[in-house]
Amino acid sequence: MLPQPVIAGDRYSDSFEACWQQIQSPDSGDCYLEGTEQTIAELLSDRWEVTDCARCAMPVPMRSIGMNALECPCIDLPTWPNTELPQPRPPRE
Repeated sequence: MLPQPVIAGDRYSDSFEACWQQIQSPDSGDCYLEGTEQTIAELLSDRWEVTDCARCAMPVPMRSIGMNALECPCIDLPTWPNTELPQPRPPRE
């Protein structure tokens, strides 16, 4: 799933919101972000925090307690980090 666009002005786009509703539906089963091993449900629990990758500033999951994985989702992207592209960011509030 790759909703386009993700951001519309100062909020998430309708296509992203529809995607998010589908991901949260129990009928969808386990959903994962590409490049991660944790389910979306796991990432939303209090056992995980999302912080910036030290290499590229892309959001990366980190355990709140215990050992962290050493890889960022950017590890297999040959053209990342690309400083010509805007950095990942949430919508303005």
